[in-house]
Order: sequence, then structure tokens, then C-alpha cells
Amino acid sequence: MPVLAIRYDRLNSFLLRPLSRSQILELLPYIGLNIEDFDDEEVKVEYSPNRPDFGSPAGIAKALNCLKFEVEPKAEYALEGSGIQVNVDESVQEVRPQIFALYAELQFSEFTLKELISFQEDLHNGIGRKRRKFAIGLHDTSRIIPPIYYTTEGESFKFIPLNGSIPMSIDEILKETEQGVLYSHILPSKDRFPILKDSMGQVLSFPPIINGNVTALTERTRTLFVDVTATERSSAEDALSLLATALLDYGGVV
Repeated sequence: MPVLAIRYDRLNSFLLRPLSRSQILELLPYIGLNIEDFDDEEVKVEYSPNRPDFGSPAGIAKALNCLKFEVEPKAEYALEGSGIQVNVDESVQEVRPQIFALYAELQFSEFTLKELISFQEDLHNGIGRKRRKFAIGLHDTSRIIPPIYYTTEGESFKFIPLNGSIPMSIDEILKETEQGVLYSHILPSKDRFPILKDSMGQVLSFPPIINGNVTALTERTRTLFVDVTATERSSAEDALSLLATALLDYGGVV
């Protein structure tokens, strides 16, 4: 079962009215959360994989607002078009055929960045079945020059992976990086590999393995591009819906 650490002040920032620590601890079990541990600053809760929306403080706050303040959750959200085009090459049909994407404007902070990355990994490990069903890439849109291309490359193709400093070939990434060793078995082909890149050839991601370094998120990020690649359509749609809802709950424009 996934565990999430939540600061009380962070949770209160999403609530209709602030609650005391004792009030929060009293209410959490009523929305189906098991309290693992707590101190003066934060509480660690275990949540069901059947409630992936509880993977962020915003999602938990939404349930608390409904329980404590009788605020009805939104049944529908308004989305806006981005104008960013994603071109899909036929070659991906044999390796990872589904791709969905969204664009969001969001005020990032130290908390937002950590929480989104944690939410991403919980989705990967839970309903994503350790990236077998889908993989999510989070990117700083300001570093991307559209249109975007979803295509395949051979094992000699090189780019700088996330948190790297030098270009590595796909073969090197699969054999020498932690992510490559962990997830290379998911890829059905050993000849062609899925790559997402922009019009200048900058690599956004090599799903489901690792992102490129050029679009890495920072606290200065203000616009976000999210890609979800998958083996089946329904899994990608589920992941994208959860991410879009979370970003809207954070006050973003999607």
C-alpha cells in the first residue's frame, strides 16, 4: 500500500478553512486513510491503490472539504486547448502504441514539485503496474520547441538522460542507468525504441525508461507538458484524467 507524508500546513492550504493537527488526525480515518505515523509537522498516511487521487495533498484535501465542510466536489472541469501538436509515427505501433498529452500552466513551488513527482511515481507503481501499463513524463514546456514527435530510434541513438551530463546511447542507458536496468524488460522490441522529441530533435523522454535532461522540472517551471504513453488506450486515459484533475486541484490551468 502506498504511503504519503503530508505537512499539516500544506494540507490546510487546500482546505476551505484551516484545521488543527488534532482535527486532521481525527478526520483522516473517516476518508479511508490509515495513519502510519505523525509528529508536530506532518502525518504519514497509507492509502488504497483503488484511490489513486489520494496520492497528493490536494486530493486528500478535496475529500476532507467534502466531509468536514460539505463542499461538493466538481463533477466536471473546464479544459483549454494548448495548440501544441504531437505527431505520431507508425513505427511506435509495435513498441508502445498509445500516447496522450496535456499542457498546464501552474505556479510551482518546492512543495508542488516534490508532490507531483511523488504522485507520478505512485501512479506508476500502482495502477500503472510498475510502468507496464503506462509511463508518465513531466516536462518544462519552456524548453520545448513544438511540434512534438513520437517515433522510434535504434539502440545507437544518443541523448542526455535526466540528471545526466553527457549523451548516452539507448543501449548504454538500458545497461548502465538504474532506470534502464529496472524497466528495460518492459520493452517488447530490442531493435526499435520509443522516443519523444521536439522539432529541434531535443529528447523529452524515452518511455517507459527515463526522461531527457533538457526538459527537467525546476521550481522556476511555469508551464508543464505531460506525456502518457501506454500499451492500451484505457490505461493512458485513466492516468491522464488523474493528472489533469490533480493539476486543476493545484490551481493550474489545463
